[in-house]
Amino acid sequence: MHNPYVVDIGEPSVHLTFVMRERTPVWLAEKLIAGVIDDAAFRRVVLPGSIKGAGLADELRGTRDALVKYLEALDMDLLAVPVREAAVTEAEYTT
Repeated sequence: MHNPYVVDIGEPSVHLTFVMRERTPVWLAEKLIAGVIDDAAFRRVVLPGSIKGAGLADELRGTRDALVKYLEALDMDLLAVPVREAAVTEAEYTT
């Protein structure tokens, strides 16, 4: 939040802004799934016809199952290194 206030607008003022890097489980989840962009299974096109009726539920189930398989294969100790680095270097987080 950035909302500076000046008592006398005719006088110069100085204010400091501190950035708090809040990290949430959603932020961690984004880091967990970031690598799927390199997996061809997650880059295939979902056909428009699959978004109608029961087709969408089937697509969601298939994607969830593939995502669970992807997540189970991750090495959390190895992934913790770049996530920790991101936690201290990313200036903004909006999710």
